[in-house]
Amino acid sequence: MSTKLQSKSVQQPSRRAGEVRNGISRPCRGGIVQACWDLFDSANGEVTVANTRDIAAATGFALVTVQQELRRHTKWNAAPVRASRRASH
Repeated sequence: MSTKLQSKSVQQPSRRAGEVRNGISRPCRGGIVQACWDLFDSANGEVTVANTRDIAAATGFALVTVQQELRRHTKWNAAPVRASRRASH
């Protein structure tokens, strides 16, 4: 039993569906949105807006969908926004 607890403590950060970061929820499994996020996660470099036209053409997804999900994916993966200094005084 202790080995199971130990193995859970060294797992990678969670990427489960519905997880919320920076006000964005990770999409549920099985849809176009999740497929876009999986592509972004598996990319070997940074995916930019300039790449979205090629991604849309290769996958058959709507360009607007790919662009929107890239924005959401980028915001979800961004460092958490800290409260402003003014709010702490």
